[in-house]
Amino acid sequence: MGESVWHAGWALFLAGCAVGVRDLEGDAGERFYQHPLLSSPEAQVAQGEDRRAWLAEVEVFEGEEAREEGAVVHRSGVRHPPRERVVVPLRPTVAPRQGPVVSAAVRALLAGREQEVEVWLRLRRDAWSPGDDVNVARELAMLGGELSSPADEEVVRALAIARREQAGAAALASLGESIAREGGQVLGSTPRSGQLLVRLPLAVLESLTHRPELAGIDLDGGRPVPEGFHAPSEGDGCVVTEGAGCWQEVRGDRIDGYELEDLIQSGSFYEEGYEGDETIGLVEPAAGTIFTAHPGFLGADGASRWENCAYGVWGCLASDPDEGDGHATGVASILVGDTTRGQDPELEPGEGERGWRSRSGVARGARGFSVGTTDVDFTTRRLSQPERGIHLVNNSWGMTDVWGAPRDPECTGTTRWDREYNELFEEGLAMIKSAGNDGHDDPSDCRVSNPGAALGTFVVGAYQVREGDDGLSRESLALYSARGGTEEEGGGRTIVDLIAPTDHQYPFVHFDRPVDEAGEGYLYGRYREELASSDPYALGGTSGATPVVTGFAAVFRQWYRAVRSDLIDDPGILYANLLLMGDRADALDGRLEVGFDSLTGAGRLRGRRFDELGLDGPYAWGTGRVCVRAGEGVAIPLTQGLDPDIDTLKVVTWWYDHRHDEGVPHDKLTLRVQEQRDERWWTVSADDSDDSKQRVFIQRPHPGSDWRLQLVGRDVTSDHEGCGPDAARVYYAFLLEDQDREAGEALQRVRREGE
Repeated sequence: MGESVWHAGWALFLAGCAVGVRDLEGDAGERFYQHPLLSSPEAQVAQGEDRRAWLAEVEVFEGEEAREEGAVVHRSGVRHPPRERVVVPLRPTVAPRQGPVVSAAVRALLAGREQEVEVWLRLRRDAWSPGDDVNVARELAMLGGELSSPADEEVVRALAIARREQAGAAALASLGESIAREGGQVLGSTPRSGQLLVRLPLAVLESLTHRPELAGIDLDGGRPVPEGFHAPSEGDGCVVTEGAGCWQEVRGDRIDGYELEDLIQSGSFYEEGYEGDETIGLVEPAAGTIFTAHPGFLGADGASRWENCAYGVWGCLASDPDEGDGHATGVASILVGDTTRGQDPELEPGEGERGWRSRSGVARGARGFSVGTTDVDFTTRRLSQPERGIHLVNNSWGMTDVWGAPRDPECTGTTRWDREYNELFEEGLAMIKSAGNDGHDDPSDCRVSNPGAALGTFVVGAYQVREGDDGLSRESLALYSARGGTEEEGGGRTIVDLIAPTDHQYPFVHFDRPVDEAGEGYLYGRYREELASSDPYALGGTSGATPVVTGFAAVFRQWYRAVRSDLIDDPGILYANLLLMGDRADALDGRLEVGFDSLTGAGRLRGRRFDELGLDGPYAWGTGRVCVRAGEGVAIPLTQGLDPDIDTLKVVTWWYDHRHDEGVPHDKLTLRVQEQRDERWWTVSADDSDDSKQRVFIQRPHPGSDWRLQLVGRDVTSDHEGCGPDAARVYYAFLLEDQDREAGEALQRVRREGE
């Protein structure tokens, strides 16, 4: 344990040195960091006040509004939103947990006869006070004049992470000493997430189940399992017809990159040069087995855009196999694969741009960094190194126990891997996770694979596109796509966030089915002639759907930073805007107006540009974050004097509660959408579910009135979200839109709401 403390102290020292030498006004030639806090005069005045208390009172926001007869108005900054006491229904008080969450596998050990066992112990966060998460630390640094460039942001992240690691290492050292006094042995640790691997006598394990400073006890055993395969679809889903919104006909039962552009509406981003200019992290069971030399991973300079990181005692070991793992390479290619610049000499020029786009992935300008699951501390350290600049991580696998049974079968979100992924979220990374392929035939059984129930992850299910006998294509929920939370399991959360298309025809894989229907190779892979198969399927499952969302998130983030600001670096802002892009489809292809579906989440991903090139005026879009206290209603304006041409109004919220992986129920809020009439605010629609995200959709809202959303703290008891005691940090996004699309071809081509 002494080594962990030394490592944490050294990391903090290095980060502090970086601050000392950094030019806080921005290095020469480097762009300035853009953020509503940095552009707000009010925020500049607040620098002399208690920064933490001031941030808890204000809303940080940005948005855009266009009237039919007027110019586009951009809004960005901070404001003090109206707050009022709200009477909320009394609910049974949940007694605080007196001991750690003990996994079923550990309880089985306690009933057995083993003399010694190896388990992971997790400390409660309030037992070691990890300090601010990166998203809060970033805002505090801006108010303190310590952040004005992207390089400064790296330093702020490094300092925040190093402080967390130092605090965790010190707390674990104390715990380790007490374990040693009782005859146990410390085998390993992950200081930033407060977890300790120990070997100890069974009698000592029994005594630990009553230790109040422990949040959980879990086994180290488990197997990461890829979540990619093919299975039938169900139902009809969206009928794809020319000119009716769902226009793209997908030929056959596989989708290529060109067809994918229309399904997720990414084409207009590419046309403006937004292709995802960042490094995306990829966690795979098969560490370091991406076929990096494939032409589809090459950049304009001829160098590979992908880096493998295999486990090494002192850091990453380079791994560039001649023949990559099929699942890992396939997922990577859907993420960042690109042949649109003619990189692949085996694609004949006569196929033209359509051919190149057909064989490309989503974030075509992004870079990739893969690391395996052999050592969780090694994995999380590599992903969150600030100098790598990773803000997005794709996870297309699920963790089972050593016997192949699901980890966390009741979707509690309290396993060791849940804690690790929540920690990465708190360090500023958006964690995009596959829902899993265990199906949804039992309506009472949550089957999202571990660590999908972690509150800080964004979970993706799968739909398939099938061509019917009538020549039309239908988008249908995959039978295998896992169900999220139920009435009995999941703690009131739906868990699944979006669904995305899968069954990709052209991933760059060395897979067991590498030929097309004509029996010819897919033109990918150095040794494709040696791999024979008659099945044209390439890569499917929720493994194939997840990189679609992750890749689009990178494209959207590039657009957002160029057109808006770096506010999108906060993963909560990204999650809220991705939820806003769901088409509201439920499992039967109806359209939800309140809340989310445990199978489809917010619905199918339909990527949107929230600007004058993507929205037909009149419109209003906005996003931001605000603190909401228990028993308090916080009002956020949507529009004044609603334009009569506005056809739809949609609002989503999302929030995080760091105590969730400790077995504490997450904070509960209510989302209300209100209209002002007769000088009073009337609630037109509300979502008062127990989910950790909420949504309200209104068709044909009443024109002429002022509209707002109100966030009500219904059962809020968290003290460590950067908002003070009994307060939640809530992210929101909203869109009011004219659906007529009169501007024609100049606008982003999208499906109208409900199609």
